[in-house]
Amino acid sequence: MRQLRARSVSIDDLLDGYIELVEMVPPADLSAAVAGDPDDDTVLAAALGGRADLIVSGDAHLLNMKHYQNIPIVPVVDAVKRVARDAPARS
Repeated sequence: MRQLRARSVSIDDLLDGYIELVEMVPPADLSAAVAGDPDDDTVLAAALGGRADLIVSGDAHLLNMKHYQNIPIVPVVDAVKRVARDAPARS
């Protein structure tokens, strides 16, 4: 909260910013449970439904899968590296 106040950003402003970035998509139907943790299936269904390029997670069950239907599953640090690598150069 201190960091938001220091930047004169309210919770409502922050939420409004996220809403502008979000596209709601229906999750895909998974024919059967996939991961060792039933909650992970929700993540996988959302990734498929949204045609994700990458699944970013700290969940051990998901990370052990390494990919799901050609969607890489990576920890945050790897995702940040990919984004930095793929970002256009600033002038």
